Amino acid sequence: MLTEICRHIRYDDIEYYLLFIEEAVGYLESSKMIGHIEALCNIYTDTVNSLSDNSKYLAKMYYIQCLNTGIVHGDHSKAILIAKKALELADSLEFKANMHHNLGFMYYNCKRYKECRAELEKAIGIYQELGISNNDTLQTLALLHDVSSRI
Repeated sequence: MLTEICRHIRYDDIEYYLLFIEEAVGYLESSKMIGHIEALCNIYTDTVNSLSDNSKYLAKMYYIQCLNTGIVHGDHSKAILIAKKALELADSLEFKANMHHNLGFMYYNCKRYKECRAELEKAIGIYQELGISNNDTLQTLALLHDVSSRI
């Protein structure tokens, strides 16, 4: 349903439209509805690429492409490169923490545990700095605990 809404919706506020897609991708990922992420990734990318000034959306576009490449297609090495692009362009600390977590997750899937731990520790440091304690924080801590036992 989310994919069809994104394909057919008329939008007059691009910022809210792209935010809706970002939230939808997050929902699909957390609900393990992986097959639909690719369709939303393509819609998001096409929309961002059609904008005359897309610079403020590129970090999120790379984030969504990272999820698509790593989670949907299982190409974690390629997803690492995309995650690094997103991290370079990240403009908020909370988004940087999320990207450090995602980068750590991709390293984890490549069995590059030391790099994974370093990225997860960066994410935790940012979460602590911001005083954030939520589901993202818990997922990062759980993955950090698991990877620490593998090193």
